[in-house]
Amino acid sequence: IYSDIYILYFIIFGSALLLLIVLAIGLNYIYKHNQISLFHELYKAETEVILQKEKFNITAEKLNIGVVTTNINGKVTFINKKGTKITGYSSKDCVGKPLKNLCKIKIEETQVILQNIVEDSLSSTKLLLEHNNKLLITTTGKEIPISLNIGFTHNSDKTIREIIFTFS
Repeated sequence: IYSDIYILYFIIFGSALLLLIVLAIGLNYIYKHNQISLFHELYKAETEVILQKEKFNITAEKLNIGVVTTNINGKVTFINKKGTKITGYSSKDCVGKPLKNLCKIKIEETQVILQNIVEDSLSSTKLLLEHNNKLLITTTGKEIPISLNIGFTHNSDKTIREIIFTFS
């Protein structure tokens, strides 16, 4: 009689253990499959961002205007050939450095010098765009008359990712 009960307990315990093992294997498979899918989606999204950035860079190089992009911290992420010609800096000298250390904008009518064009554009582009006559001041002190436009690229959550300055 006791041997039948022990056999029954063994069968129940063994079945429960087998079920737990199968469940663990199944959950592990689902987790790994979801991870692979997520990594694949992230890879595709990153590839798309890289392609869009390359298209932007190619287009910016073909324009006959200076183009400088910065991140929201003000560090230069890109400058095209015309931009290097106008500012006098090479791309190597600019990329990764704060734009405020490379050049400043002076509003000719008021003689106001904007010390940090990135902060000023993030807080209010109105001041930058309402005056027509602007001068780009290089670190050598040279003042170059420019026409300035400002644009923004955004992340998927609508926060600003980069600031685009075009000037000629």
